[in-house]
Amino acid sequence: MQHGTGKRIAFICAAVLLIAITASLGAALFLRLAGIPESGALFALLPPLAGGCAATLCGIAAWLQMRAAWTKQLREHARTAAQLSSLEENHHQLRRRLAEAERERAHLRKQADSALSDIASRRGEAKFQATFHATPDPIMVVNLHTGLVLDVNESLQRLLARDWGQLLGESLDSLLEWGNGARNRFELMLEREGSVSNLPAVMHDGGGTPHHVLISARHVQLEGFSCAIAIARDISDHHRLQEQLAEKTSLLENVLAHIPYHVFWKDRNSRYLGANELYARNLFNASVNDILGLTDTDLGMSAVLGGAILREEQEVLDTGRPVINAERTIPLHDGRTVIGLVSKVPLLDANGQPQGVLGISADITNLRAYERQLHALLDGLPDMAWIKDAGSVYLAVNQAFADFLHRDPLDVPGRTDEDLWPGELAANQRQSDADAMTRLADLRYDQWLAGAGGVSIWADIIKRPIMEKDASGNTVAVGTVGIARDISQRRAQESRIRMLSEALEQSSVAVVVTDPAGNTVHLNPRYEEITGFTLHELQGRPLPLLADPESSAPVWEALHKGERWRQEIKSPRKDGDDRWLSVSVAPVVDNDGHPANIVLVLEDITEQKRSEEHIRHLAMHDGLTGLPNRRLFMDRLRRSVAMSKRNGVRFAVLFIDLNDFKEINDTLGHEAGDHVLRTVAERLRQSLREVDTCARIGGDEFIVLLHDIRSNEDLAHASERVSAAISTPINLNGTVRVVSGSIGIAVCPDDATDVDQIISHADHAMYRCKRNRRYDSASR
Repeated sequence: MQHGTGKRIAFICAAVLLIAITASLGAALFLRLAGIPESGALFALLPPLAGGCAATLCGIAAWLQMRAAWTKQLREHARTAAQLSSLEENHHQLRRRLAEAERERAHLRKQADSALSDIASRRGEAKFQATFHATPDPIMVVNLHTGLVLDVNESLQRLLARDWGQLLGESLDSLLEWGNGARNRFELMLEREGSVSNLPAVMHDGGGTPHHVLISARHVQLEGFSCAIAIARDISDHHRLQEQLAEKTSLLENVLAHIPYHVFWKDRNSRYLGANELYARNLFNASVNDILGLTDTDLGMSAVLGGAILREEQEVLDTGRPVINAERTIPLHDGRTVIGLVSKVPLLDANGQPQGVLGISADITNLRAYERQLHALLDGLPDMAWIKDAGSVYLAVNQAFADFLHRDPLDVPGRTDEDLWPGELAANQRQSDADAMTRLADLRYDQWLAGAGGVSIWADIIKRPIMEKDASGNTVAVGTVGIARDISQRRAQESRIRMLSEALEQSSVAVVVTDPAGNTVHLNPRYEEITGFTLHELQGRPLPLLADPESSAPVWEALHKGERWRQEIKSPRKDGDDRWLSVSVAPVVDNDGHPANIVLVLEDITEQKRSEEHIRHLAMHDGLTGLPNRRLFMDRLRRSVAMSKRNGVRFAVLFIDLNDFKEINDTLGHEAGDHVLRTVAERLRQSLREVDTCARIGGDEFIVLLHDIRSNEDLAHASERVSAAISTPINLNGTVRVVSGSIGIAVCPDDATDVDQIISHADHAMYRCKRNRRYDSASR
């Protein structure tokens, strides 16, 4: 555009210049005709003409530039105006849509208010209310068009801790957290089929606790509205059990993945080509490199066993038939033998020819012991339990299973389901075994079982596949283990199970359940063993532990606070014998948080207390003589010193060393010496008052603490009794010996007032007596 404008301006300027030149030439011709001299006139006219032309050209050029700028601005203004017009049109459209949305919202609100009004009137219908609110599962009525809740039953109100008015108008999605894709399936299934079942969701109760629920709903028309009646079935307990089962299953799989096995491989001549460290270390106490190229006999195995192994492996190479799970006795390097489950397969080269043997063995020594324990465990289970092989043939059953069928437990192994159950039931059992082994996962289901004598029960059956690795390393099922629990009375016993759940969670022996007032409801046999009281004697009556107002006050104080009370108490049995009990008391509340029961868990710790007392006695007494040892004596001496300083009471310490005791040991033996020490100890104990203390502090050294010495005469008499007790003849296997002792005496506070000084003073006095050979006498 600018280039075109420049060309026009150049053209105009050239035209004006041409006009000016033409005018100048015309003027010159005119002057010439008029007789005016050409040169003077022409040069006189040229400057004005040139100046006018230049001014004209500049003015034209400026005007043209201004015109081009105005044209550009006008075009930009036109584009801006067009954009503003478009925006204004969009704004008007948005305002129209907003107005339409507001009208739609008002219409929907009017419909919702109308529906709420209809539902409110419906609540007055007694028959509808009785059916709607008597359902234990939470129910809600939802407007499918708006997603708003129109009505709820009392079960949902209790669960959410909100009343009817607070829940009306709430959106369905504010009450439920849907599982993956469940919300879309909810709407799609209701629209297509008119109903939907078991959609997973989570609903939080009034306390914020999540509840896993399954949502089932049916499409209905209520007063012209498209609605859904939805029921939420609480499966939190089932979900929690599934999580626990998954956790335990994962733990079990992890443990099985790390079970140690012996692995080795050999050439055609049974020389080792390799092994794992566990095999080399356990069998030969060697490293893997140490056994390479050697045979079993080269490594020290007996010729008989080594030859048997060689023949077995040669047969595997010659026939190509593997040895699978053969039970063998395996010698270890330390002389022990273990039972091993051995598998050996041929190692093939690229042409399929056997070039060696691969062996795997597992130590099943403990397994065989566990099998014996398993039979004992199975018989200890109250539920029916059994083990089958991969062909559904029974390998073992417990006593409860045999009793249900009126059979001997040893008569069942080797039989199939067809031998034990009616036709259809037998087929179901066999099929469920196959399903569990195919899935390599637990299978749980309810089954109606018909037993002998016309007895039939509903049973909760759990089947678990027994898995192991095959020769290819794949996990395969080799059988099943099953448990069947009688659940015929489960609903009737649910409250009882809740009542006992706290007690069952305790790692205790005796369990008692009472009502909130402390009256006995139930107790187990172990409680009868511990206390001597039977359920027949206590049922409906106050439990003795809670009946005494004085001793049970702390218990009731804790229960009223909703807290658990624990204590070790001494309680008499029915026969009057005192027993030490470890008691735990806990309140149990119902679904509304009100006290329902009291659970007491008791453990008899009498023997434990006796053991503790015995240990304390051993820590403070001499094991040979039963006298207090140095530790206990020093403790009593320190107390006597403190009492002397406080009350001024005198006491004395007698340090006693038996004379020539070594000779008795050397000539008559240590048993005679021990007899002398026990005899002297007993005589010293009898010669003293109950308030005095006699201790053995070393080989043949004794020390005596005499309390309340009022005079030197008292001290002399006491020391004489001690000396006489020591010197009384002792019969040693027909030989009568007289033992004497050297006695050193220290009196507090006369000789010393410090514990160590008192002992030192008595010790020095004893040695003075011994040096002077003043036997059977005392020295200070």
